[in-house]
Amino acid sequence: MQRSKAQTRRAFAALATIAILGACASQPPHTLKPAAPRVTTLDGALANPLEGEARRLALLVFVEDGCPIARALSPEIERIGRDAIDAGVVVALVYPDPLSNPDDIRAHNREFGLTLPTLLDPSHALVDAVGATISPEAALIRHRADGGFDLLYRGRINDLFTAPGRRRPSATTNDLADALEAAFNGRAPEPARTTAVGCVIEPLPDR
Repeated sequence: MQRSKAQTRRAFAALATIAILGACASQPPHTLKPAAPRVTTLDGALANPLEGEARRLALLVFVEDGCPIARALSPEIERIGRDAIDAGVVVALVYPDPLSNPDDIRAHNREFGLTLPTLLDPSHALVDAVGATISPEAALIRHRADGGFDLLYRGRINDLFTAPGRRRPSATTNDLADALEAAFNGRAPEPARTTAVGCVIEPLPDR
């Protein structure tokens, strides 16, 4: 039976869709080259920390300015972040709340002694890319030559908090600092995942 031109076009479109979906499914996780995310600095400049020089490390720390645990861990986040920058790591605080105001975040950072580079992620491009769900939560990645990245570590800063409102006198682990040290020395962080304790990063309303 001879197909009409419309039927042929629909058939080619369906095959093209299947091919595209198959190609995406075959890609290893966290290695796709990120599409330009709507991520900006506090001054409104576009930024994409998921792209960078091959083999270079990048550290993203997800925080929300109203989160008590993120506030309590600010000195440790600042210390680790500054040490990482000195070692050549790209570091950024990432604020994922779409209602966050740049001026309020500047005031928050000043109040809690945070001087690290700061990004706004209102569309959750970075949140989704690394699977962040909690404030505060860290994601350590290594850029790849193909434009993607490997997620080396995701999780808590340390174990100072055992649950919201439940705090140890002092931390007994240094999970993020240990992950960075392992990466510096060419080793895979162990563990590569820990459970962060803090405030839930709420999904966007349209999802």
